[in-house]
Amino acid sequence: MGANGRIFTETFNNEAVVEIQFNPSWTNGTDYLDHAVEGEHAPVLRPGQMVKATDPRGRRIIIIGTRKGNVAVFDRYSGQSETGTWVTNAPRTPIFRSLLSGSAVGEAEMVTLVGSWGNIQQNIGYTIEEIAHELHGC
Repeated sequence: MGANGRIFTETFNNEAVVEIQFNPSWTNGTDYLDHAVEGEHAPVLRPGQMVKATDPRGRRIIIIGTRKGNVAVFDRYSGQSETGTWVTNAPRTPIFRSLLSGSAVGEAEMVTLVGSWGNIQQNIGYTIEEIAHELHGC
C-alpha cells in the first residue's frame, strides 16, 4: 500500500470533510472532473474548505476550495482502496501548474493537496492563502 493512498483514504474518512451529492455535470466525458473545479456546476467553497463525494461507479472524490477555484483529487478507477491511481483537476493557472504534476498523484503531491496524516488545515487551499498573505499581505 502506498502512503498516497493511505493519506487520501484518511482524509476522505475524516468527519470534518463534509459529504455532498455527486453532480454528473462535473465530468467532462473522459471521467475527469473539469467542471467540479470551476464554472457554473462547481461547488462554491471557501479557501481550505474540503468536501467529498462518490460518483455512481464508486470513485471517491475530494474537492478543495482555493481563491483560484477548486482542486479535485479522486480515484482514477472504481474499486480502489488504499492502492490505485489518484489524479487531479485544477484551474489552469500558474500556481496550480507549479504545485501539481498534472499526472498521477504521488505521496508528496497528496500531502500538498489534502495535508499530511489527518492535518487537513495544511491543504492546498490554506497553503495558497498563506502564500498570498506572505507575498502581498492580502
